[in-house]
Amino acid sequence: MVTANPYSYTINHLKLAVAKKHFYFLLNYTKRVQSFLRVLKKLNFIRRFHVLNSKKFVVFPTYAKKSTGSYLRVYYRLRNPIVVRHAALVLINKSLGNSIVLVDSSRGVVTQAEALKLRIGGILICIIS
Repeated sequence: MVTANPYSYTINHLKLAVAKKHFYFLLNYTKRVQSFLRVLKKLNFIRRFHVLNSKKFVVFPTYAKKSTGSYLRVYYRLRNPIVVRHAALVLINKSLGNSIVLVDSSRGVVTQAEALKLRIGGILICIIS
């Protein structure tokens, strides 16, 4: 099964697993999901993930400090995606304060801090506040 929108699919599964206090959940294996899971792990939204039989990811969510219920807001759309350039990321960084913006760029999924360092833009995935 090919997921049309892998980012919102992943975030919805993460929110559901946290709400129901599941120990793990499964996701379909794609490179886009893998780079997204790496960023979520770095931001401490998931504890770990690994590949199960080359078709699925096993993802273990974090229950410690952050609850993902109201913090993650998905903006990724297949039709009419929100393209954010470097100049717009500078303005977003100043206006949102402590929020984290995730961007799908040519280097994979990166946070706004990494995108500002690399001086690249991309498609807005989500805002974590």
